[in-house]
Amino acid sequence: MNKSLATFIKQHYTKVDGCRLGQRFIITYISEPWPELFYEKSDREAIELIQKYLTDLHYFDKMPVLSK
Repeated sequence: MNKSLATFIKQHYTKVDGCRLGQRFIITYISEPWPELFYEKSDREAIELIQKYLTDLHYFDKMPVLSK
């Protein structure tokens, strides 16, 4: 489990599986469909969406519970 968004992003960049950042976040942490993030090609835009999600749900110092 990642302790921060920065750690999640670093771990994402170490993988070589073709998964987009938003796609990996959805698969890891979200159990509901979120096509805007899932199909986002820009990592910068994906990070902004993820940061907004985390802030809106008051995840300031931690990450959400894993979806599976």
